[in-house]
Amino acid sequence: SYSPLAVSLVFVVPALGGFLFGYDIAATSFVLQALVSTTSNDSSSWTRVIASSAAWQGLIVSLSSLGAWISSWYMFRLSSSSSSNSNNEPSSNNNKNQMMGRRTELQLGALLYMAGAALEGSAGHIHFSWGLFRWVGLLVFLVGRLIYGFGIGIAMHAAPTYLGEMCPSSIRGLLVSLKEACIVLGMVLGYTIGNAADHHWSLIYFSTLGASGIMWILATFAIPESARYLLLQNPLKYEQQALLSLEFVFPQGPYALEQLREIQASLQQEEQVVGRTTPLQVSSGNDSNAPPSSSSSSSPWSTLLHPQYRLPLTAGLGLVLLQQVTGQPSVLSYATQILQQAGLTGSAAIPIALFKLVATLIAASTVETFGRVQLLGTGCSLMLVALVLLSLSFSSVVELPKGLVLGALFLYIGGYQVGFGPITWLMTSEVFPLAIRGQAVALAVQFNFLFNAAVQFGVPVLQQAVGLSWTFGIFALLDLYSLYFIRTFVPETKGLSLEEIEEKFGRMTRGSSRDEPVAQQGSMTQNRTTALTEPLLQSAPTNYETNGE
Repeated sequence: SYSPLAVSLVFVVPALGGFLFGYDIAATSFVLQALVSTTSNDSSSWTRVIASSAAWQGLIVSLSSLGAWISSWYMFRLSSSSSSNSNNEPSSNNNKNQMMGRRTELQLGALLYMAGAALEGSAGHIHFSWGLFRWVGLLVFLVGRLIYGFGIGIAMHAAPTYLGEMCPSSIRGLLVSLKEACIVLGMVLGYTIGNAADHHWSLIYFSTLGASGIMWILATFAIPESARYLLLQNPLKYEQQALLSLEFVFPQGPYALEQLREIQASLQQEEQVVGRTTPLQVSSGNDSNAPPSSSSSSSPWSTLLHPQYRLPLTAGLGLVLLQQVTGQPSVLSYATQILQQAGLTGSAAIPIALFKLVATLIAASTVETFGRVQLLGTGCSLMLVALVLLSLSFSSVVELPKGLVLGALFLYIGGYQVGFGPITWLMTSEVFPLAIRGQAVALAVQFNFLFNAAVQFGVPVLQQAVGLSWTFGIFALLDLYSLYFIRTFVPETKGLSLEEIEEKFGRMTRGSSRDEPVAQQGSMTQNRTTALTEPLLQSAPTNYETNGE
């Protein structure tokens, strides 16, 4: 009963944020190659220092990830402080100092994308040959990289949260996976424009201004705020706005109102974690295993690390960490240079990116058929085979043909896009309970970009120190551990509602197997809804049952 047009708009804005992220990964690969290859004899240019230092090259690539980590750290602090403030303020004041809305985050991310791209592109036209002013262009370039990274961090925090909260559950897996496909589509365009622009690298960055502008316009005028976010602030004060948000996606029939009641009911159990008292709070019996009220401990870590939340945090954050330290996202930032070292042209990155896009679309179309865990295991297995081949191909022990090296890169990328690529952020949008979702997703984004920046910085340094063969060998060992982690800590969530996923983690915490099915699917939501609506019905007009309204 959802509106295809509304769902498309809800999807497009976060997808544009992902597209601009992917574009930066590919575009910077060509920009770096242009800076290294064309300025080594230009003594008056600030770019000469980049050509002579692997550390500078690593800094340029990793600076956007560092900016993304800083902005995601800020989002985590903002979510934590809003949670702490709400513990000590009456519900009427809960709208003060709250976390930033999901739509507001998308708007801010688009503005930061535009500012960062403008500075990056402008730096290519700033060249002074006298005194300290010769470094102005480099400073502008580095600031632009950092600001663009701020936009990446905020947009990537908002994207899985907004999609998970606004998309119909029947197509949630598909749409969150397709957001990953948009990241890859950005990479395809980045490689294509980078190859076409040749040494005019400023144009590569300037070309993103149109997409970021469209993202801001749509985020401002075309989509509503997340209903779950509004209800998290105050289930009664923002009830009408939340209902309008749900009716934007579900314009016909009573489903929007039913969904509203289910979300309000789901919040009742989360209230004891957040520590707020709302007009809809209902009494409940004592539970010795229930998480402590935040009012008794103002530290956000005391809530996040409570036993009830340790397993979902382990699964979500563990996948985010492992997808980075297995190397594939960082290796693509140096794809042009790696291909040239293997004797291939930099333009070979374009068919690799196209293959990455096809693999992502296949994963997105099958995620609701094969399930999350099976795709993760398959993807990591393919990556392991590819990493072993890549390690051998760059060693002095075995000389493999160039075609096999290219095939191994295809396999490495394809395995990532079947598993870690789309599934990690899908799981991130699913496994965290609503009470800690803002903090947990912000923490996941911090993990993502902190380790992404570390690996991006470390790849050229490690390559220079021990060579590409050992670099790929280290990634292979980490990928082998990933297979163990997935089998041990990650449960299957296919076909489950967010409430049923939370229940499954609760059963695992109490000692049940991760593969044990959730009994009586939907009963949890039904019981919560009954607990909410019963007191409402008791205060309803006496003719409620007779008129059916």
